[in-house]
Amino acid sequence: MQEHPNIGEVMAVGPGAVDQKGRLHPNPCEIGQIVRYGTSGEYLSFPSVTVDGQDLLVMSWKDVVFVEEGHAQDHE
Repeated sequence: MQEHPNIGEVMAVGPGAVDQKGRLHPNPCEIGQIVRYGTSGEYLSFPSVTVDGQDLLVMSWKDVVFVEEGHAQDHE
């Protein structure tokens, strides 16, 4: 089994989630943020897409465990 990191850069975000009463809960993630996802080092099975030759994972903001300080350009 191949080891996968559970850290990534947010490449796109949606508007958020609508609850049962029709209220919009905005997405707390921003493009460019570095996030950790999954639990206990396990790699969850997220659908993936390839855009311009880059493999990207598709996940809900609810799958994000925490957001690291700063943005991707701060870590370069």
